[in-house]
Amino acid sequence: MRETRCMDTHATTGALLPLLAVAQSQTYPDQTGPWLLKVSSPNPTDDGYYPAAGYVAAITEQPLLTTRGNADGFFFNYSASSPNTIIDGFQTGVIIYKLPLRQPDPFNRTDLPSRWNIYGSGLSSNVAVTVFSARSGEGSRIGFDAGNKLFAVDRYGEFDATVPYDQRVDKIFYQWYMCNTTWLGSYRYRTLAWVVRGEPVNKSCSPANVTRGSK
Repeated sequence: MRETRCMDTHATTGALLPLLAVAQSQTYPDQTGPWLLKVSSPNPTDDGYYPAAGYVAAITEQPLLTTRGNADGFFFNYSASSPNTIIDGFQTGVIIYKLPLRQPDPFNRTDLPSRWNIYGSGLSSNVAVTVFSARSGEGSRIGFDAGNKLFAVDRYGEFDATVPYDQRVDKIFYQWYMCNTTWLGSYRYRTLAWVVRGEPVNKSCSPANVTRGSK
């Protein structure tokens, strides 16, 4: 079994902005789950494993790989009444991890909803880290296709003046990779990441598909 938790209490803070389209102004009252997310990859080190939330900072976790029996369940929040959340016929929303908070009474546990964000990692890299954070109401816009494959949504041509305005539309992208990353110079993990464009400059990265399944 792979270690997915770190018992060190060291915490870091930072102000990175989400890379892809976020759902800050959109509320998602509907929820399904918990779901397991399974990674498929040509790299046997990653293939067939499942993400679990691993500590990187206060109320901040990254998706780290473990076995099915130790994987965390994740929730998909969406709005069935909002037609603008449908992309190419697929419902979009946000992925939620319910972070367990310790309570004096073990039978009175509180879960803190944490949204999954894809964050840029600086000008020198095209590999973006992904984290679950309860620090804000934002969350990268994500969904599942007909084959239950996980995708992310971004607006095509948003900052490209050569793209006509009427062609700047939300599109689905599958650019998941497993990479050795660090969060703000703190913990170093092999985690689920996002490659912005082209081949990853991080040579540890292996392409990955992520599919949803029952817990």
